[in-house]
Amino acid sequence: MMIKHSLLALALSLASTNAITITEDTIQRGTINVDIGGVIIAPGVYWSIINNALTTIAGSLTVGAGSGFYVSSTSDLVGLTVGLAGVLNEIQNDGIIAFNSLKSLTAPTYQLVGARFNNDGQMYLGGDGSVGVPIMSLTAADWTNNGFLSFYQNTRSGGVVTLGALLPITNNGQICLFNEAYVQSSPVRGSGCITVGEESTVWIQNSLLSFSEDQTIYLESPSSAIRVEALSLSQTFTVEGFGNGNLIGLSLPLNLDTILTKPYVYNAATGVLTLNSGLLTQNFHIGTGYNPNLFEVVNANYGGLITIVLNGGVIYNGPPPAAGAPAACQPCSTFPEAPGTSTTSSASSSSTAPPSSSAPTSI
Repeated sequence: MMIKHSLLALALSLASTNAITITEDTIQRGTINVDIGGVIIAPGVYWSIINNALTTIAGSLTVGAGSGFYVSSTSDLVGLTVGLAGVLNEIQNDGIIAFNSLKSLTAPTYQLVGARFNNDGQMYLGGDGSVGVPIMSLTAADWTNNGFLSFYQNTRSGGVVTLGALLPITNNGQICLFNEAYVQSSPVRGSGCITVGEESTVWIQNSLLSFSEDQTIYLESPSSAIRVEALSLSQTFTVEGFGNGNLIGLSLPLNLDTILTKPYVYNAATGVLTLNSGLLTQNFHIGTGYNPNLFEVVNANYGGLITIVLNGGVIYNGPPPAAGAPAACQPCSTFPEAPGTSTTSSASSSSTAPPSSSAPTSI
């Protein structure tokens, strides 16, 4: 194991020798050659790239405290593709990373692959969603979020958010979804929060990909939804904000309401809602104070391209007993404005791309 870690450290060190270091505020517009070995943005400065369709980082990305890395499209014709290529590279963010293609009708592709992802700052990935299938993927073997992560679309599409790569991911921070579907592909650990916003879904795949009970899923909107794979061992999920018609459901129809079977059971003492499909059950700790007469079994429409399940879910026709956001969750802030995208911006700009060389380059 020590040899493995040493080899990884050596590989990351070699990759960093090709890095470009940004040491002053830099704005670049139009098509530029951003096919570079790696990026280091020094604390307190930013690099803002505007209307460059393809941005590929072949090395690691390091964003210092108080700094920012912005890739933006201000045109409805320029969709963004941002890639971190190479399985041995890493992302370390202590500032702001914002990939903003909200104004472009072309679906963006954000495919960030590497050995390590660690976010202690703020990170925003956004696209339109009305045309094509956006890709928003942060796949690292060692994956930790202690900060803020936002995935945003103007319109719900068939695209999904992918986090991690088989090994467990740790979320001790805040993840926000808006017009998005997060499809679990790795076990989820940590005591953070996933806020499921408007027209958004969290899809829990199966018990082999465990989901920590310490993780809070906050259903913020009446159109928020949770879908759990029924064909798996029973788990208990911590859910806040259940009410006003948002949805908790399974991948199979719930039982009929008969003398022998029940589609769901709400334990008023423990605050646990249990959904039943055959002999299969999944538990949701929604809290106490719910009126049993206001639960309703419905056809589960999870949005996007996720299949509708007849009689597959439960809604609550009333407000959540506990009003407001839970303590574990942070507000889902809007996209930051990238330097240079406003007509009133007074920052200086550069029209040429930073050079690439075998030694670290500073701007």
